Amino acid sequence: MILGIRAETKYPSEKRVAVIPEHVNKLVKQGFKVLVQSSNKRIFTDEEYEKAGAKIVNSLEQADIIIGIKEIPEEEIYADKVYLFFSHTIKGQKHNIPMLKQLIKQRATLIDYEKIVDDFGKRLIFFGNYAGNAGLVDTLWMVGKRLVYKGIANPFDKLKRAFEYSNLDNIIASMSEIGFDILKNGLPESLIPFIIGITGYGNVSKGVQEILHFLPVKEILPEDLKRFSDIPPSPHHIYKVVFKEKDMVKRRDGGKFDLNDYYLHPENYESIFYQYLPYLNVLIHASYWDQKYPRVVEEKYIIDNWGKPDFRLLGIGDISCDINGGVEITKTSTEVENPVLIYNPATRDYIIDLYSEGLPVLAVDILPTELPMDASTYFSSILLPYIEALLKANWKKNFNKLEIPLPLKRGTILYKGKFTPDYEYMKQFINNNQKKQ
Repeated sequence: MILGIRAETKYPSEKRVAVIPEHVNKLVKQGFKVLVQSSNKRIFTDEEYEKAGAKIVNSLEQADIIIGIKEIPEEEIYADKVYLFFSHTIKGQKHNIPMLKQLIKQRATLIDYEKIVDDFGKRLIFFGNYAGNAGLVDTLWMVGKRLVYKGIANPFDKLKRAFEYSNLDNIIASMSEIGFDILKNGLPESLIPFIIGITGYGNVSKGVQEILHFLPVKEILPEDLKRFSDIPPSPHHIYKVVFKEKDMVKRRDGGKFDLNDYYLHPENYESIFYQYLPYLNVLIHASYWDQKYPRVVEEKYIIDNWGKPDFRLLGIGDISCDINGGVEITKTSTEVENPVLIYNPATRDYIIDLYSEGLPVLAVDILPTELPMDASTYFSSILLPYIEALLKANWKKNFNKLEIPLPLKRGTILYKGKFTPDYEYMKQFINNNQKKQ
């Protein structure tokens, strides 16, 4: 079996790679042939891969297993190949249906990182922590610049965007300096108590909190926000509050919240997150969202409350970045170089800008690429054992007889162009798309 590693082409700023040269060398030493698609913007150079033993090519048509990160152009989907990447198809994302149809047409096998999970449904291969790391930095950068523009000096103005640091260690050093500044000099009186809300408690949320804790942070509970006037207005601390599902929704019939029931019957629940928004300076949306769930931030709430004296929200970091999704005013995703959209409640429109009138939203959907070296190295290290298993597998067998690790099998959406049992529901996305055409 020949392994092919893609050059990421979806975004000009994408520098990550799924497999780093060090791990390519390990595969080559085991006797596997590795092809690497040439790229002049990847964090690791073609020369580094050549030294590791890979062959640099323009096309991966000769590879048997093709590994990438983001979606693949239809013209690069070849017949009878095994593909491993984030396909963004499991929710029926319309923009990726043509790609999904091409995978089916070419009798391809599709394994999606997002669905490679353990026995408890926990994701095993992810960039989530790095999305959280970069998302927090960029959100505080956004807030800091906006405050200075409004004439409010603040320590966050010293932050750069995550991609402007060479690595995570430098980000930590910068955050530590800002933390010391807050301890010594405090925050402006108009900003205290400074409260950052974080939705979710998964890998993305952990990444946010990992970096946030280099500032002088005190944690409070969601119910503490309802006693806002009792929160000590300390200028030398930042307050963190993490929201779980039970904090964000309630049963429509007034019954007791049950997590399993919520996941099975989300239609029986409605959002109550609006009750916290008046008290937050910054919101980081770091939880998974799907159309079947209630929204976290509704557009109507922003329209109705924008401009009121008690509206404290300075900005939203929408790391989940679902368009018109959990944060309804996320009207589009943004680029790494221009990461902020401003939603104007008066016009109900948005602009990609940092200083226009309205509520700023950080909406970059490839945040881990801002830390390409750290993110790629981590990702490759957890992916490597699975690659070895894929290269050793007998792909001539039927799916039920295919001997690959169970997490990989769980993540297999298509096998030789046909939906596997767990993903039969996705046929409706293809059928609905054909009807509209």
